[in-house]
Amino acid sequence: MAAEEQKAEREERLAAIMAAQGFVPLGYSSSAESTTYYVWSKYLSVVKSFTDASLARKTVFYGVFGQEFCDEILGKEIVIQRGDEQRGIPEIRERRFDLDLGQRAVTAQCAQAGRWSPESSVRGAGVWNDDQQGGLIVNCSDGLHLIKNDGGAERIERIRGRFIYESTARGAWSDNIATEADVMALIATVGDSWQWRRESDGALFAGWLLAQAYTGALRHRPGVTISGESGCGKSYLEEWSKKLLGKWGLRIEETRGTLLAGVSQLIKHDSLTLFLDEVEPKSGASAEEAARANKNISDILQMLRSAYSRSDDTGSYSAVKGTAHQEATGREVRVMAMIASIAEHDFEQADQNCNLRLGLRRFEVGADGKTARRPPAMPDAGAGADLFRLMWSRWGAFSAMLESVFAVIKHREKRMRLTLAVPVAALLTGLGIAVEAPAAQKLIAQINDDYSAADEDAPRDQDRALQRLLAAVIDVGGTKRAIADVMGEAIDAGAGRVGRGAGGAAGDALKLNGLTVRLNSDGSIALFVAARHPGVEALGRQVGIAGLTGILSTVEGAEKAGAKRGGADTRVRIFSQNWSGVWVPTGVSVTDAEAGDVIRLVHSRDD
Repeated sequence: MAAEEQKAEREERLAAIMAAQGFVPLGYSSSAESTTYYVWSKYLSVVKSFTDASLARKTVFYGVFGQEFCDEILGKEIVIQRGDEQRGIPEIRERRFDLDLGQRAVTAQCAQAGRWSPESSVRGAGVWNDDQQGGLIVNCSDGLHLIKNDGGAERIERIRGRFIYESTARGAWSDNIATEADVMALIATVGDSWQWRRESDGALFAGWLLAQAYTGALRHRPGVTISGESGCGKSYLEEWSKKLLGKWGLRIEETRGTLLAGVSQLIKHDSLTLFLDEVEPKSGASAEEAARANKNISDILQMLRSAYSRSDDTGSYSAVKGTAHQEATGREVRVMAMIASIAEHDFEQADQNCNLRLGLRRFEVGADGKTARRPPAMPDAGAGADLFRLMWSRWGAFSAMLESVFAVIKHREKRMRLTLAVPVAALLTGLGIAVEAPAAQKLIAQINDDYSAADEDAPRDQDRALQRLLAAVIDVGGTKRAIADVMGEAIDAGAGRVGRGAGGAAGDALKLNGLTVRLNSDGSIALFVAARHPGVEALGRQVGIAGLTGILSTVEGAEKAGAKRGGADTRVRIFSQNWSGVWVPTGVSVTDAEAGDVIRLVHSRDD
């Protein structure tokens, strides 16, 4: 009987160990050089990988699987004390981890599971769609929760369907559900505590904050930019918003010095909100420093662009990267971001409609030197989690509301209608009012009025590229000068004339950078930009635009220059070499007095 009891106790002990420790084989990836094996660690509740090096270390197995699992399940009995009957010393046996057995267990079971990549199957902290039963899955520091379609919640296992939800220290859960009065208080605080540029800006920002409750589950994730002069409260708004979101937000204070690789490693597989500050090169930065800052910012904005939309096609990915094993892996990047800057950020055309571009003004200062309004107190701890809990319980209502709002937004661009519809739908869902309600109709009418023609005059990418190039600085005799200023000086010094030194120091400085100028008959200046010139490529890096010559060739009125088969050779001579490229109308002109002399010189040369 004692033996049976011991056997039962051991079986119970082993079952407990298997439930809390050990691993689930996921698969492997391989190359000609090495193979990586992936397992789900039940001991740590994360995905771990084994390489050739880690398979040789017992300490790695203990750390990933748990000591009891390694000793009891992957162990063998060894004698740690030999018995001696004559002396009354009993033999003592103990199970110790067998490294060879552990290696075989990992490699064989992962090989049997087949090829696998964590990028397409692992989800970190965030709020995600439940692909099995609908509703939302919330992965936070308090565990994994399922929000049902009726608003109820329950804890679930971390392996669910084709996805694995890693344990995380990010994200907050609340059993308290905020009320509609709390939503109204949020709207009032945001709207009244800052001086918004447009009447609808405050409401849109409050709605955007509420929409962060759905970040990973949204099909479209609009960003928001807040611009305004120093002292208008941008930094405090960012700090206040981050405090409200708590563990659901990440703040990067020095964006211009942050590399995309660092951001990717920071967010991993999480779906969170990023707060990005300092997105402009420092005042007085050198051309090289500005180029580096612009490159960093451009890379991060590109990532945010890829994160905007979620495709239902399982073969589509937000981003694709290579691995050390020579394999391409797809990754779903699902984040939303708030960007704060003094000047309104100069978005590329593709990014313009993915972001709410909101503005702040300074409050008027009275005779006593004080403003009429004071900044709000920081949100109470847990306030954001309570608001999120309310929004999660209304996911079904939000989805229906989003379609209704999208139908009544009147912006000419579909993507901008989606961008505007997300915060408006979140706002109305939080307030519990229908889109037909008078208050909702008033807000939508104001947004339609504010945004109906807001982007009609937005410069195209090619025009923006020209503006950036004209503002770029080059070295002229040891002095940094803007290209737009140098052009007129080169014309005044005879650029366009035949002869060595025509254009003076300014003309030579332009040529060193792959540029030259001519004066048109109407007194306007055209700028030649050489194709594949190292100076032009360096300027492209400075202004954050790759393929500068190509995009400038689409400027209205641009003339391509090059060698044509059977036709004229229109290439432009820069120093001793002929270059293909493009003549771009700059819109810059010289004074009438200066133009008259130069035009006569050009005409006499042609004659």
